[in-house]
Amino acid sequence: MLPRTRYLARLMGLTLTILALSELLRRQATMDAAASMTKETGMLWLAGLATLASGPAVVLAHNIWRGGLATVLVTVLGWMAAFKGAAVLLVPAPCWVAMIDVGGYARFYYVYAAIPTVLGAYLVWAG
Repeated sequence: MLPRTRYLARLMGLTLTILALSELLRRQATMDAAASMTKETGMLWLAGLATLASGPAVVLAHNIWRGGLATVLVTVLGWMAAFKGAAVLLVPAPCWVAMIDVGGYARFYYVYAAIPTVLGAYLVWAG
C-alpha cells in the first residue's frame, strides 16, 4: 500500500468512524441538524462547498483503481464526495428533503449510521 493511500485511509477512516459514532450516540441532534440544514440554505451551501473541496482533493491525489479493497475504497469515497458536494450545491433544498423522505432516513437511521461506522473502522484497520 502506498504511503499516500495509508494516510488517506486512516484520515477518512477516523473521520467516518467519529462522525458515525456521534450519529449513533446523538440521534436527535443529528436529526435536528439534518432538518435545519435543509431550512438554512446557507448551511447546506457551506456543507456542499466543504464536501466539494475535499472530494476532488482526494481524487486528484489518489485516483487509483487497483491495489486492494482499501485503495479502491479511498478512491470511491473521494469520487462520492466530489459528486455529493456538487449535488448539494446544485440541487435545491426541497429536493434534498424529498430524497431524505424517500430514502427513509428516519426509519432506517441506524442502518445509515452503521454503514460509515463499518467503512471507517475498516479503513482505519487497513491503513
